[in-house]
Amino acid sequence: MTRNEARKIAKTHTQTRYSNSVLLLILKLIDMTYRKDHDDVSRPIEASTSTLKKAAAVGDKQLRRIIDQLTTDGVLTELERTQAHCLPPEP
Repeated sequence: MTRNEARKIAKTHTQTRYSNSVLLLILKLIDMTYRKDHDDVSRPIEASTSTLKKAAAVGDKQLRRIIDQLTTDGVLTELERTQAHCLPPEP
């Protein structure tokens, strides 16, 4: 699946279930998977919490709630958190 296909699916399916902040965060995560030589949505990404807060225009508590909700719903998988980063697990 390419980034554009993933963005289209996210926009179509999240608007009825999630708030606009959640959609913005999901789109940011999808965009972070894009590389010119290899466009793969399932690619592991690493993101700082400040980057994610800016993308969703939310504070610490709301970002934590959004990440918890997306993890519970199975949208985010294999998530590992530190104080300043959200990381994929180490292989």
